[in-house]
Amino acid sequence: MPCQRDVIYVYDGGLEGMLCCIFEAFEKKERPAAIRPEQELQPSLFEARWVETDTARAKRVAQGLEQKVSPRAAWVVQTLFLTTHPEKELLALDFTRLAFQRGRQVTAMMGHPVVSDAVLTARRAFGEAHQYKGLLRFSDVGGVLAAEIEPKNNVLPMIAPHFCARFRNESFLIYDRVHHAALIWQDRQAQMLRVDALTLPPPTADELQARRLWRQFYKTIAIEARINPRCQMSNMPKRYWNLLTEMQDGEEERGALAAAEAAGAQRLRPRPEYGTIEAENAAGAGETVSPRG
Repeated sequence: MPCQRDVIYVYDGGLEGMLCCIFEAFEKKERPAAIRPEQELQPSLFEARWVETDTARAKRVAQGLEQKVSPRAAWVVQTLFLTTHPEKELLALDFTRLAFQRGRQVTAMMGHPVVSDAVLTARRAFGEAHQYKGLLRFSDVGGVLAAEIEPKNNVLPMIAPHFCARFRNESFLIYDRVHHAALIWQDRQAQMLRVDALTLPPPTADELQARRLWRQFYKTIAIEARINPRCQMSNMPKRYWNLLTEMQDGEEERGALAAAEAAGAQRLRPRPEYGTIEAENAAGAGETVSPRG
């Protein structure tokens, strides 16, 4: 049994750093009082111990989980890192320790408080990422597609492969307002950057017209007799609506278009909406997908 220590592990805030904290706890046969990224460290009576990030050590933990336990167990730990669970690092450590003790069956032990907390937390993050694959809306900003998200969890690394594959010939940017991170895809290369603040340029008259046309299309295809608000909110929760083009009233766009026309702007040619990603989800036809067992 590991000894409980009045020490706080401090790491650099990356996934490899968290895995190195797990390695450190195994190596010293101890359980720290807490594990914190350096930017979140608060004054404490406990000793703060810096854990250096070592790629080789992190790899041993990740490969050990995948090969000696199961790929699903490795997925749980890696996904936990992307969540907003207040003690995600300590939970990942406790889950990893239990995983090496119980083996492949660990992810099915939902009666165990550590397993249920870890697995359900990871599932919720996965579910949020899945919803963003259908509810993300891009805008045309100077020939580049740009979108903003406000997720509870750090879903950007989870949705990046989907959009990079789907728009491999485009250039696009996805900005996470909550976690201050941006995914940039250009020349078929992806970059994940830390961005403290980002303000996108105001939409052009052409973009505003495209949004108006998309809202009109969205309303036109609806079958009034089959409108089901409860089903819609189940597949498209209200917290996503402020960034969904079809759920805006269009007042800002109408004002901007009127100003453009008053200034003698050329009438715009209709074009397809750039950012319609899996539009069936917006109409309440999406289906929640759980991670593979």
